[in-house]
Amino acid sequence: MSLLLLLALQASDAEAGLDVLQARVKAVLGALRPPATREELERAAPELRAKLRASLGLDRLGKPAPRNVRRVGTLDRGTYVVDKLVYETLPGAEVPAHLYRPPMAEKPLPALLFVPGHWYHDSKAKPDFQAFCAAMATRGFMVLAYDPFGQGERGISQRDHRRTELLVGGVAQQAIVDFETLCALEVLLAHPGVDRARVGMTGASGGGFNSWIVPALDGRVAATAPVVGTSEFAEQIAAVRERDWYDAKEHCHFIPGLLRYANNHELLALVAPRPLMIVAAHNDHSFRIPGNRAVAEYGRRLYDALDAGDRIAYFEDDKEAHGYHKAKREAVAGFFLRWLKGEGDGAPAPEPALTLPAWDAPELRCFPKKVPAGPALVALAKRLLEAPSTPDASRASLLRALGLPDAETPDVELLREGDRVSWRMPDGLRVPGRWRAPAGEWRGVALAAADAGHRDLEALLAAGWAVVEADPRGLGALDNKKPGWTFAVSLLLGESFTGRQALDLAAGVRALAKLGKPVALVGDGPAASLAALYAAVLEPRAAWLATRGGFGSYRAFAERRRTAPASFLLGLPGEERAVRDREIPSTLVLFDAYRRFDVGDLYASLAPRRWIAADPIDGDFEPTEAKADFGARLRALTSP
Repeated sequence: MSLLLLLALQASDAEAGLDVLQARVKAVLGALRPPATREELERAAPELRAKLRASLGLDRLGKPAPRNVRRVGTLDRGTYVVDKLVYETLPGAEVPAHLYRPPMAEKPLPALLFVPGHWYHDSKAKPDFQAFCAAMATRGFMVLAYDPFGQGERGISQRDHRRTELLVGGVAQQAIVDFETLCALEVLLAHPGVDRARVGMTGASGGGFNSWIVPALDGRVAATAPVVGTSEFAEQIAAVRERDWYDAKEHCHFIPGLLRYANNHELLALVAPRPLMIVAAHNDHSFRIPGNRAVAEYGRRLYDALDAGDRIAYFEDDKEAHGYHKAKREAVAGFFLRWLKGEGDGAPAPEPALTLPAWDAPELRCFPKKVPAGPALVALAKRLLEAPSTPDASRASLLRALGLPDAETPDVELLREGDRVSWRMPDGLRVPGRWRAPAGEWRGVALAAADAGHRDLEALLAAGWAVVEADPRGLGALDNKKPGWTFAVSLLLGESFTGRQALDLAAGVRALAKLGKPVALVGDGPAASLAALYAAVLEPRAAWLATRGGFGSYRAFAERRRTAPASFLLGLPGEERAVRDREIPSTLVLFDAYRRFDVGDLYASLAPRRWIAADPIDGDFEPTEAKADFGARLRALTSP
């Protein structure tokens, strides 16, 4: 086989791994049937809300109750006033906020909660956002805008938007976004100048997505206008595949298991029949027009069925792309004027001319200096990682945690051609491997996976064992070069990518067992070790297990004593994507794992089968014990 042909086949295999994942998205979303009538909505809404809260892990954060709310300054702009506020959401996490209001008010006013999306250096002070908030204050609204973690006065830290250590404790990144937004809502509702019955919400991009989630969960939001934050999810996932979902630098959209019960349509249904405006933009890479129109068309049908057809609006900005530009602001202003103030017919309202301060003007600051949220988020992750009272490391428990079908290991056939072997998984993916046999009769076969090249397997050959060097999806020949997209889509499907790797290996064990001799598993490296461990639990036909260089505990994902401080460092404008610490690969993170079992519990569950876990590492990727002679330990496992 020529080198060019081999490379072409490997590229094809790698793309196949992405293809089967994307096909699963289409199948899962295609099976959903969003509510179409009032009766269907009334039946579905409570369960949808419960599933959404569970997927987020929102209840693990306690009641959203902002503490120590205080005003630290006031700016009088003539036609409007800005109160500078500070309050605490999570322990150790203080939030700076601007409350825009009219200079005088004789009675409670309608109010808006404005949520910035992922605009890092300016955040709540972004000129487009200031313009909207100030304009609405001049029209008689109270408007609260705040800095999410990792943005604005909380410092530039895209790292704070991917604190995967929270996932192990059962909390999604989006839950932190929603929790802090709900805290901001409480600040707004507690203000004596706010009419609690007339509170709306809006935001762009990630703030637009949040303007779906929070109103879906909290009926106190009377109207919402998500801006460039809407899409049909299968279309969105397809659109961002080529860019590896922007390297998955932000995990706020990745809600575990969301696709199993909700497309954007179901989020819309949870808002209905409250007033809703969807704002889309042409040339928006993530949130494309066809997906926006599909969601809006469903919304029109549902609102008509609820006798509320006039309460849903849709606006497309065909001049500007992703953002909160003037045309979008005017459309949203007209919508809120109609539904929260009883003025106008909902048509776009011309924006008044305003003189705004620069985003970095010292007078806008609420904090004396930037205060990172990272330490508070990591401290939260450590609190979440409390030992389970009754760990369950059974096969059934692991299957549930991995989000895999509760069935036997797939019965697949081993295909051999010279020293090349393979087996095809039920989803169509071909798992390749290389067969290596010892001189003379072989006693058994070890199925081996490795993160970065196979090592020390000659010890097995010398002991009379054959070896299959396999490449489960994501490793070796099946390295898909899209780890961010792979992690995000797997998480949204409610499954673990490492779990799928484990299923590939478990199926290989079953196929090799048909040769009539013992089959064992070897995993080398952090990813391959976990995959091999999971495979051994899933497939009792595995005679023994040997791993090297794997994590000894899920707590390692949060307890990173040496490298964690680097993850708290803040950047400068233009440095948003800078990586300052060695992160745990996101694909290894198992949502809510620690409440079920720890890594050690899984190893222990293999008894009476033999196993070794050589050279375990901590969260800093450093060994936690003296290095072992792996070859010698492998030979010991093969002895009768």
